[in-house]
Amino acid sequence: MMNKAREKGVAAEKILFFSRSAAFFRRKNPLFSELVGSGALSGR
Repeated sequence: MMNKAREKGVAAEKILFFSRSAAFFRRKNPLFSELVGSGALSGR
């Protein structure tokens, strides 16, 4: 049970980090936001 909880915590941290960095890049780079908006990078 502890491993599952830890895995969920790590996944949540990764998602949070990615959304933060995506917001940062969106401000810095309009092309990046277009790629994310079109779903080109959603596979990563």
